[in-house]
Amino acid sequence: MSTRSAARPFAGLPALPIDQYRGIAVALLVGMLVIAAVAPLTTTPLPPDSAVYPSFDGQPAPMPAAAVFDYLADAQRIPTDPPPRGTILREAGLTTRALRAIVGEMMTEDQGPTEQVPTPSEPHPVRDNLLAAGPDRWSSLAEFYQTSGTSWATNGMGIVESLRATVSEGAERDDHERQALYWLNTATSAEPDNGTYRYNAALLQIMLGHYQQAAALLATIDATPDHPEVRFHHALALLRLGAPDQALPLWQDLARNTTGDWAPAVAEGRADTLVALGDVAAAMPIYEQSLSDGASVA
Repeated sequence: MSTRSAARPFAGLPALPIDQYRGIAVALLVGMLVIAAVAPLTTTPLPPDSAVYPSFDGQPAPMPAAAVFDYLADAQRIPTDPPPRGTILREAGLTTRALRAIVGEMMTEDQGPTEQVPTPSEPHPVRDNLLAAGPDRWSSLAEFYQTSGTSWATNGMGIVESLRATVSEGAERDDHERQALYWLNTATSAEPDNGTYRYNAALLQIMLGHYQQAAALLATIDATPDHPEVRFHHALALLRLGAPDQALPLWQDLARNTTGDWAPAVAEGRADTLVALGDVAAAMPIYEQSLSDGASVA
């Protein structure tokens, strides 16, 4: 067994005088005191929302610099793709996504009446371009509508306020919905025979959860087979109202005559109604066919 003692590290280095050790200690102590004086030592807790990440809304994440210096408010982060037409059947209640799906099916007229052309342009769904245009574009439209005293403009204002309701919450959303109700009621009162304006007013009633009023309005519109949206929302209102027996004939008629991108939503609504009536056996083949046709379950 060796009796050689283990070599001490730094054994060859000269020992410093004790005064120099005291100088190093003093320098370290002064540095710590400076840090303690400058650092924001406080027991004040951070606000609760400082550690909450915003929910994913389909937008690409902004660059770090944009996040620091020009953060996008929730109301400005608008998903660019409109919700699928079957969204309103799947959402649990009148969520923001459900409201966007409903407003997206309202009908807008790009051009108002003029002396040369006394009727507005052909109506088309808001989802085509206006839904994703965002609050700045909606405000520009509102300013333009307010310069006109026509029913076309009041219908447009009702659409704008409905759109604004989809990017607000709480009391602010309630206020926009009340204003939308005022404008659309004004449009329908001025032109009671205008099916487009009554259709928009009915969809607003669905947004508000007033399914009886929505069904009553939609029942007055003589919809042709090339406009399945009217009967779709009529059947939806009856289903939400708790009258699946009244909704089923509408779904069945739609299923016989509807093609294109409305067909999957119609099939799903028909199946949902059969389930509400307790006929799950009849609903299952419809659901299975929808899935085999590539319908999403999301």
